[in-house]
Amino acid sequence: MDEQTVIDAKDHIVTGIEKMTTSDGVDFAAASKFIKENMDRQFGPSWHCIIGEGYSFEVTRQQNSTLLMYYGGSLAILLFKC
Repeated sequence: MDEQTVIDAKDHIVTGIEKMTTSDGVDFAAASKFIKENMDRQFGPSWHCIIGEGYSFEVTRQQNSTLLMYYGGSLAILLFKC
């Protein structure tokens, strides 16, 4: 991803996780949906977002459209376009 896309994606990720955090923890499904919808709206369709702890992945994706980051040290977020 180019630098501006990464910055915007990180903003969507942080906002989505913070909005979907309750006293019971993070609602992963709602946060993923929020992030995906915002990325689709800003950068076009076909974005996917996976949030969780302790997983691996193998995905088919567009080149230069993948972001794997950690939030709070243990929460992994995979964002990609296919």
